[in-house]
Amino acid sequence: MEAQKKILIILAFVFSSSCWAGITSAKRFLALQSTVPVASTHTPTDLGMMLGFESGTLEAQSGTMTVTSTTYRSGAYAAYVTAPAATDVTIGTFSGPDSTTSRCFVRAAIRVEVNTNPTTNSSIGILGCGAGGSTPLLGHVKLNFSTTGALSLQLHRSDSSPGSLGSAISINPNQWYVLELRTYVDGKTLEMRIDGVSVSTQSYTSADPIIYGSDVFLPLSTKTGSGGSVAIYYDDIAGLHSTGDSTWPGMGKVIARNGVSGALTNDSFVKTGGATIDAVLSDTPYSAASNATSPSAGGQQDLIMPPFTSIQTGHGTDVISATSKINGCSVSAFIKRSTGAARTFTMQMSWAGFSSGVKSLSALTTSDLFYYLNDPVKVDYAAVNTNSTVTFAKSGSAGQDMIIEDAWGLCDYVP
Repeated sequence: MEAQKKILIILAFVFSSSCWAGITSAKRFLALQSTVPVASTHTPTDLGMMLGFESGTLEAQSGTMTVTSTTYRSGAYAAYVTAPAATDVTIGTFSGPDSTTSRCFVRAAIRVEVNTNPTTNSSIGILGCGAGGSTPLLGHVKLNFSTTGALSLQLHRSDSSPGSLGSAISINPNQWYVLELRTYVDGKTLEMRIDGVSVSTQSYTSADPIIYGSDVFLPLSTKTGSGGSVAIYYDDIAGLHSTGDSTWPGMGKVIARNGVSGALTNDSFVKTGGATIDAVLSDTPYSAASNATSPSAGGQQDLIMPPFTSIQTGHGTDVISATSKINGCSVSAFIKRSTGAARTFTMQMSWAGFSSGVKSLSALTTSDLFYYLNDPVKVDYAAVNTNSTVTFAKSGSAGQDMIIEDAWGLCDYVP
């Protein structure tokens, strides 16, 4: 039975001997839905979500976080948090396993810039898996930050007897690293990889009760030491949601594409701010100045996405090649609804021979703008080497209308 996994960036700057702190609930979230895995000719990871900030704005995040187009690992954008910060930052949720054999595999590309050194050695939790909404599962990765400005990463136990595990691994400031964490509940195992290499594995026996669950955290946060400030950049975030999957997310990159012109099978939505659907749904960074609204009587609207094998202006220079490992592709969009009686809204992306499945957007509310992401689908090179089609739909007449602000095709791949 599947529960909801959470990926959070939470601002908490703590001493190296301190336990996890400062976790709060999300105000907005990534609404994700499970899909049936699609057969493929290779063995990609079973991604539950991916996030590269490629909308050029904060997607499902709440709190103090800034998107940048000047410092990024892939695509054209990344996001950073400066610690200490005033508020927590929440990324969102994705579906995952909930059992006593839960495993968590999560990845984030990180880059640390030292603004000022602290007067006492401190640490910041930066990647972890947890349960119960705020309780870490076994442990997390922490960033050690010394009075000399030296940086290191280290596994840290997160239950009621917190403490460091394993050796601290030095890292350089102003350099991108791909950080991955595995937590395996039954085996009470923690493992950390940096740039695809396992650098620390820890297993231990504890009398403390272990909380089983499947929330995933990317924490940061409130400073409790003296002085000091760092900026931590995030890009290419991914999480797995298969209980039995033992494959790491790997050195993946998250890249995006906007819609393009072309012949449409379904074209019934009313456009505002432009004459064609690709013109009104292809703002990057995201903008509410143009959108598409479903007709009162209901209907469907297609949007064509271009291949991921060639460069698209505004989305960086990363492309998928014939030798790339494609972890998964998906569609994301900013969507809201008008007032009126509830109606069913759906979103689906189709490639040559593959489909994301139909995602119901039942969580839409009149006053909120939500960032939606379908579960990534395992596709092959042929699928991303041609156009794909996103289909939005409103079922039923009258009542609420579906208002789409902007949309993106997304792929996570290893070059």
